[in-house]
Amino acid sequence: MEDLKNIHLKRKLENRHIQFISLGGTVGTGLFLGAGSTIAAAGPSVILGYLITGIIVFLIMRQLGEMSTNEPVAGSSCHFAYEYWGKFPGFLAGWNYWVEYILSGMVELTAIAAYTQYWFPNIPTWETTLFFFLFVNVVNLLTVKAFGEVEFLFSAIKVTAVCLIILIGGYILFFNPSIVPGASIKNLWHTASGQAEGILKGFFPHGFIGFLMAFPIIIFAFDGIELIGLTAAEPADPKRTIPKAVNQVAYRILIFYIGSFLVLLSLYHWSNLSMVESPFVMIFDRIGFKYAASFLNLLY
Repeated sequence: MEDLKNIHLKRKLENRHIQFISLGGTVGTGLFLGAGSTIAAAGPSVILGYLITGIIVFLIMRQLGEMSTNEPVAGSSCHFAYEYWGKFPGFLAGWNYWVEYILSGMVELTAIAAYTQYWFPNIPTWETTLFFFLFVNVVNLLTVKAFGEVEFLFSAIKVTAVCLIILIGGYILFFNPSIVPGASIKNLWHTASGQAEGILKGFFPHGFIGFLMAFPIIIFAFDGIELIGLTAAEPADPKRTIPKAVNQVAYRILIFYIGSFLVLLSLYHWSNLSMVESPFVMIFDRIGFKYAASFLNLLY
């Protein structure tokens, strides 16, 4: 850890690379596959959960961004823990982060296998997992410039898809609700029977305990936003790039998460959504947009 300041990485990343590396890491499995379990646990109150967590994450990212701008070195939060807190906290932070990403990587590979089953249910999941494990490693072994471009391309496609989900869902909801029977903003507070038994009852169908139970998965969904800090040693102009990336990524993710869940839970009552498969893919599949469902499944 003491030699991190002496590590000179190639500063080839631009602002767009850093933004989309963070966006691509966050807008993905945690949102689109994990959405089913969070909705099942908390119902429409999951929107409030994402809002609260997003605000907390934004404040944390502002602090990390300030430290990374002042000291743009490799190591990010692990380095800062070692430098300003002590050797053991730095050691613990580093290994904790390593273990967290090993587990997160396993989740991502499992999700890839689940997505692939949508088209090829007969392919063994281990084959899919092995293929994408090797593919991801090859991408990470590229030069930093090439890696940034690959991340930018794939993340840009995902971000565009999220925006289209919000726009298409908003159009159906407000201008052509007949496409989805029962589509209404009232689904956010009505019970499964369609009755308005009080906003709190409909919005918190499983009470405050259910709301709290969704938080572990909600927090996991924001995993990846801290990658801005890890890239601090590689942008061409960190003093300008990092503050801009922190501010833009944080509010964009809030918009994507809150906007997509508002649309999703208004189109279909939360009790009709699947806990296992991606609710976003399921909705487009149900309303007859088969190609859109397949496209979303391919992306995430």
